[in-house]
Formats: sequence, structure tokens, C-alpha cells
Amino acid sequence: MAGSEVVLLDTWVSVFGMRVRIAFMEKGVHYERREEDLINKSPLLLQMNPVHKKIPVLIHHGKPICESNIIVQYIDETWQNKSPPLLPSDPYLRAQARFWADYIDKKIYDAGRKIWSTKLGEEQEKAKKEFIDCMKVLEGELGEKPYFMGESFGYVDIALVPFYCWFYAWEKFGNISIEKECPKLVAWAKRCMERESVSKTLPDPHKVSLISATTTTMFLTLCSELAKHPQMCCCYCLRGSIKPAPSNYLSSFTAPPFEFMSEKNKRARKWNCHCTPPPSAATVRTPITTTYCLLSLITVG
Repeated sequence: MAGSEVVLLDTWVSVFGMRVRIAFMEKGVHYERREEDLINKSPLLLQMNPVHKKIPVLIHHGKPICESNIIVQYIDETWQNKSPPLLPSDPYLRAQARFWADYIDKKIYDAGRKIWSTKLGEEQEKAKKEFIDCMKVLEGELGEKPYFMGESFGYVDIALVPFYCWFYAWEKFGNISIEKECPKLVAWAKRCMERESVSKTLPDPHKVSLISATTTTMFLTLCSELAKHPQMCCCYCLRGSIKPAPSNYLSSFTAPPFEFMSEKNKRARKWNCHCTPPPSAATVRTPITTTYCLLSLITVG
């Protein structure tokens, strides 16, 4: 940390980290970026975000700021002398910007993830409808404006545009056309991609799709194993346990709220298992471990 005034703890595929990187580029702020391994989280990350242990974390003069939307607001307020402003000056418009950024966090992330984490058929159709409905709400708010808050690229655009790199994966897994369903929103995303801050930040959608495909395969393996062995847990990979999987496990899946084992416990090969009975060595399967490692890359942040 010595000599580093502004440090960002991040990982390349995180849409939340992308928000911060875009904000920094828009403001022209120089910073040091450190790629985090979310399977083996760095001591610095655990120290700077002891509550959630998630990325991104901005460290400014040794002090941590967590949660991507909060970080973007902090950047805008801290570097006010650097244009353009990311949030409107009018209190009402600022409140509206925060409202829509919050909507994106609560709706788009989960709705998009359900597309590739649900079974084909009725469950996925329901997930696709939920996702498209959320996107259409945003398209309605965008209207005929070039950007969400008007003529200027800003806070709400930064909150949403990182998800554009996931559009291809969602379309592929859901067999949908986002452009057909929400043409104005896709036109907005392409307009945002003309900005250097966005085009240099968002990764190749095909690379993102490949990660998603690999994760889905591993995820289905996990669900299959849990169905065969309802008492099996993943405590060898996580601190905590997974309860017997319900029949609709795929559709009810949410990001695992478990923390990865500490390095000390990994070295000692202690599982910290709370299941009864504890899992035997025979239940320790590489595909399941891999699944959670991949899921952590996408869901944590």
C-alpha cells in the first residue's frame, strides 16, 4: 500500500467493479488496480471489507469504501474539480438517479442470473419474462433521452452499462433477443460503448459467455449430486453447509451466502462442517468444488 493513494480491489468479470473503473476513467483519476482471486481472497480485501468480504473495494488514503454504487458517488464527490459530474446537482434528480441505480441492483442482476440457473421449460420461461419485464421498465425510463438523466452520461448509465457485456450470454442461454424486446435500451448501450471509458472497461461478451457456459455445466453437476446425496454438503469448500436440495432447487437457487474457508483451515484440511453426519472424504468431488469457485467469481461483488 505504500505510495498508493488510490487503490481498487477488483476482478475483471465483475459488473460491479466495472462501474468503478468507468467512473475513474470518466473523471480522469489515476489509480492502482489489484486483481483479486475470489477463491483465495487477499488479506487486504478481508481487512478492508471485513463485513461482506466482497469486491469492489476502493482504498483512498488507506481508508476503505465498499459497494459499487457508493464508491461511484464517493468518486464523484471527492473529485468534484474533475468534470463531468456523474450525479445531477438538483436534489430531486440526484434522488431519482439513486432510485434507478438501486432498481438495477435489486432487479437486473438477479433476473439475469436466473436465465442460466433455471431449468429449461416453464421455469426458464418465467425467468426470461421477469428479466425482459425489468428491462422494459428501464427502457421506459430511458424514453427518447440519449442517456438516463438526459443529455449527459452519468450515474445511472454507469450502474447499468456493465451488464451489456452479459447480454450475449443471456441471449444465448435464454434463446431471446434483447434487441428485439428492448431496441431503445440496446441502442443506448451501443451509444455508451462509443465512450472510451466504457469500451475499454467492458470485456469481450464471448469471453463472458464462455465463463457462464462453464459455470452452468458445473452448476448442473452440483445440483445432480445434491439430489443423489441430500445429506452431502460443500463444507470442504465453504464455511457453512447446504441443506438437502428441494425438488425445485434450480429455480430457487440464490448466490451461496457462505464464506470461503480461511487459508488456515484449508491448509489444515478442516471442513468446519455443521452437517449431520459430516461428509466423508468420498463426497469431496472436484466438479462441485469447481462449481462454487466459478459461481463465486460471478456472484460475489
